[in-house]
Amino acid sequence: MTQRTAALPSLLAALDLVAGTYWIGRRAFDADVGFAAGLIAVTTAGVFSLARSPIPDMTLSLAMVAAVGAFGAAEFEGRRGALTVFYLLVGIAYWILKASYFVLQVASDDPAKWGENKLIKRLGIDPPGAKN
Repeated sequence: MTQRTAALPSLLAALDLVAGTYWIGRRAFDADVGFAAGLIAVTTAGVFSLARSPIPDMTLSLAMVAAVGAFGAAEFEGRRGALTVFYLLVGIAYWILKASYFVLQVASDDPAKWGENKLIKRLGIDPPGAKN
């Protein structure tokens, strides 16, 4: 795995975030507003820098934009199932954030810090070299 392949999910999430921002702007207003919103999103410093970083913040942002899009579909178009998708996407965004920190802590170079994590204690995961 290289830096480039590690950052690929963030790049794809950034492209989807721009497309989602365009879709929300187009649905709420018109195509010109959607285009401007997508253009503004792609040129912001946050999207530009996070799209090149192998951290979960861009995928979290994508999940939140998708949730807002689902909420807009529920409100503007009256789709009842879209509200369920909204809540599901908010849950996925929360899961992306928490799961990434869990994985980082489990994969950390210092297994002694594993005992500080309450979830690891509940799962019964012992650090390497721990006496049973």
